[in-house]
Amino acid sequence: MGRRRAPLWRSFLSWVFLLIFCLAAPVALVTGWARAIVNDPAGYERAVDAVGRDPRVQASLAGAVTSRGQTLLARENPTATEAVLARQMAEVIGDAAGDVFASERFREVWRAANRTAYALLVSGLNDGWGEPVGLDLSPLVDQLREEIDDRGLDLPVELNLDPATLRIEVLTSENADRVRRAVQGIDLSFWGSLAATLLSLLLAIGLAPDRLATTGRLAFGLAIAMVALMLLLLVAQGWIASTAGEAGGGAALSAIADAISQGLRLSAIGLAVGGLLLAAIVAGLCALRRGTVRRTVAG
Repeated sequence: MGRRRAPLWRSFLSWVFLLIFCLAAPVALVTGWARAIVNDPAGYERAVDAVGRDPRVQASLAGAVTSRGQTLLARENPTATEAVLARQMAEVIGDAAGDVFASERFREVWRAANRTAYALLVSGLNDGWGEPVGLDLSPLVDQLREEIDDRGLDLPVELNLDPATLRIEVLTSENADRVRRAVQGIDLSFWGSLAATLLSLLLAIGLAPDRLATTGRLAFGLAIAMVALMLLLLVAQGWIASTAGEAGGGAALSAIADAISQGLRLSAIGLAVGGLLLAAIVAGLCALRRGTVRRTVAG
């Protein structure tokens, strides 16, 4: 009786470890990617450098400055004429900001701002707790003032552009602390999930009554897990943009997340395609084996 039950228990445990493998593999991939980003500041800078050249990001940052400029120009209980004039002036300020953010100087400041933000989240953990993280573009304030002056604006009120106008918050203090806590535990998460992935893979195959068929199930499960991961990445990117401190910061944060996660997405796609191919090959081998068995029995 015990001999008959043993294969059932082995099969059950094999399915359990197969499920663990499908859950642990995406976690190992994500934490491995995050660990690579944390340990490669130069790679991070290369990724975000391209973001600074994105016209959509530049336009979003210019929009944030426009909104602040309009706030500075607004009067309490303005007349209809004053309100229209303030909007027109704000649009000109936005155009000037757009020219500034399209300049080569902006790219230099952008790289420096992202280097500082990266340090606050990763290498400067002890100094950054409880503090929001933003992009300090204030070195461009003089250039912005010159662009506005060159347009010869007749402003209805005095426009005091101080450096704070060009500091864009991308992470609130609460969300920044969440990222810092994740960074602190990244090594443990990666090695733990990697060990769970490899161990569950070996046990799922080792305990399976039919190892070839189980290998095919593991490959197919990996493909499904990678597809689910890619869908979660799309959802996460939208959520990241919505948690930013302000509109311009949201667009910048979303673009940065998209740039640095490109390698992760490509890896997930590669694993999904590889899993499907392996599953198809194993399915073909299983069919060939069944056909061989039938011919042997018939003979």
